[in-house]
Amino acid sequence: MLAAYLDESYDSGNSGFYVVGGVLGDGWLVLRSCDRWRTLLAKHGLIKFKAAAMGRRPNVVTEFAEVIRDAGFFAFALIAKQEEVLKHLNGSVLARQYQQSPYMLLYQFSFIRLAMKFRQLGSTESVSFVCDENARYLPIMARSYPELQSRNRQSEPYMGSCSMEKDEACVPLQMADLIAGEIRKKAPTWTQGNLEFGGSLQLLLEAGTLGWVSVLDDRTLASIRQLVDVRYAQSGPPNAEPIADLS
Repeated sequence: MLAAYLDESYDSGNSGFYVVGGVLGDGWLVLRSCDRWRTLLAKHGLIKFKAAAMGRRPNVVTEFAEVIRDAGFFAFALIAKQEEVLKHLNGSVLARQYQQSPYMLLYQFSFIRLAMKFRQLGSTESVSFVCDENARYLPIMARSYPELQSRNRQSEPYMGSCSMEKDEACVPLQMADLIAGEIRKKAPTWTQGNLEFGGSLQLLLEAGTLGWVSVLDDRTLASIRQLVDVRYAQSGPPNAEPIADLS
């Protein structure tokens, strides 16, 4: 079974971007890359890789990106403007699920997007999801994933388990952190249609490792909001969990 490892990156305040990024691969790819990654951690005196601490060390980021490239992972990311996400949560029943952790919507959209890729390719495999453990959204993730599967029947057969691990112990989550952090730096260009890369992202793009980077734009957010609000206005009980229909 294939596994996707995901982490988030976001700007402080409410005027920047939310990004969820990750890497997809099988067990062999993970094992092959972890030893080299840990060797780089030791070389640079790091306990773990954290993109937020690498602002003045772009050459170090590139070294770690080379591990992702050489391992043969498929990298991906999803971007959304914070202002647009918060605008569509305001006054919507979606706020009950995503107000405290708006980037959870990006996690769930990424789950569905990857599963639908498997469907489109006619795959007989499913993908399991591993996310960085975070107390802020651990309860939401645990209770919402089964409901997300049931709400998105087209993608459900391709959605395996969903679990959370600490990034200190799970190297692929550190790789996901690199992808999310680097994409967030370039997020303004992506949302404007300029598609700038540079540095480690250019390296991954040229190697064919960077599979897709998508924008969860205002139109898509408005569509999600309308579907969910109409559904719960018609049939949802007052205490129902508002899970987005994304496939």
